[in-house]
Amino acid sequence: MCRRRSSGSRRLLGLVGASVLIGQVMVLVPLYRFRGTAGIAVMRLGLWLLSQVTTSTSKLEMARDIVLVGAGLGATFPCTCRPP
Repeated sequence: MCRRRSSGSRRLLGLVGASVLIGQVMVLVPLYRFRGTAGIAVMRLGLWLLSQVTTSTSKLEMARDIVLVGAGLGATFPCTCRPP
């Protein structure tokens, strides 16, 4: 029996990583709305790349696409609360 890593763990890696990174950047960048828009744009790119997956797509390309979706989603999480 072969152990496989689920795509959920890759997405979670991107989500948590981007959330932490954007949380740090929140203090430095005054354009609050830009961060959320950029996060949604990254997530849309990842979702578009996932829609282009075929049987010949490598696992590395799929992992990249899933991490992009997680990173875009994670980048929007700090935007749901007001900075202090």
